[in-house]
Amino acid sequence: MTKVFVTGANGFVAQHVVHQLLEKNYTVVGSVRSTEKGDKLAKLLNNPKFSYEIIKDMVNSRDEFDKALQKHSDVEIVLHTASPVFPGGIKDVEKEMIQPAVNGTRNVLLSIKDNLPNVKRFVYTSSLAAVRTEGAGYSADEVVTEDSWNNIALKDATKDEGTAYEASKTYGEKEVWNFFEKTKNVNFDFAIINPVYVFGPQLFEEYVTDKLNFSSEIINSIIKGEKKEIEGYEIDVRDIARAHISAVENPATTRQRLIPAVAPYNQQTILDVLNENFPELKGKIDVGKPGSQNEFIKKYYKLDNSKTKKVLGFEFISQEQTIKDAAAQILSVKNGKK
Repeated sequence: MTKVFVTGANGFVAQHVVHQLLEKNYTVVGSVRSTEKGDKLAKLLNNPKFSYEIIKDMVNSRDEFDKALQKHSDVEIVLHTASPVFPGGIKDVEKEMIQPAVNGTRNVLLSIKDNLPNVKRFVYTSSLAAVRTEGAGYSADEVVTEDSWNNIALKDATKDEGTAYEASKTYGEKEVWNFFEKTKNVNFDFAIINPVYVFGPQLFEEYVTDKLNFSSEIINSIIKGEKKEIEGYEIDVRDIARAHISAVENPATTRQRLIPAVAPYNQQTILDVLNENFPELKGKIDVGKPGSQNEFIKKYYKLDNSKTKKVLGFEFISQEQTIKDAAAQILSVKNGKK
């Protein structure tokens, strides 16, 4: 069966991608940064069709990535999900966020071109941050589509972590488009996924810890009684994984930007779902102003991803179900249930 290489295989989204690939009988090789991470994931997946390679650095040098791909020259598909996510406490945003996204993407593409004679497809995990400029504020008159681009300039990108994150996603994705436009003798094609906030359950409960990855921590922190003044569009991690599979298998996704998204949310959206569905949280989390998110949505910008929905052709998991499934898993682990 077709062999697929997935970078950053132990990430929140990537684990679901790997799982769905294995379910469809693909052979999967994942890159991780340590033996400990690789062994843990391999044990949990428990599938002979999964193996891993350790790549500690794909930013400053191609050497490790070249060696990994040379061991798997029969790989036909590469999914590049590894990229800096929104962090905290970074000292040098250019060195720790922007350069890894841009240089890492370039190194991956060049290594694929030079080492994988049978490769047919490259799928790049970008972000809505590459589509929309957050500093623009919000207006109900604004419409964002798959053709929109963040207009952030690199010279303005190092003032804080937020702008650096936007730049890392924007210029990382532009590196893909530039590569396929300017590089000669490229025998493979590509598709791009631009996720919004990704909610939903971890693939394995073993990855549910007190502090989760950035997007999952939004729900987790509210369960812990913290205030999380945040807003955006959301999608279920299982649907993002399905979108990656579609980008592998569906010719209609070729050279397309896909923005899987369900609906806007804010803190009140999550509070309403938690208070309605988890009686054990009553009195422990805020009630807020139930239903007030409707006014927020009226004033929020519109994300028109009708093109993506048509290309993908499957129904997304509802916002309420996504939040419920994520919260149920967190509470189950917290309460020691199996």
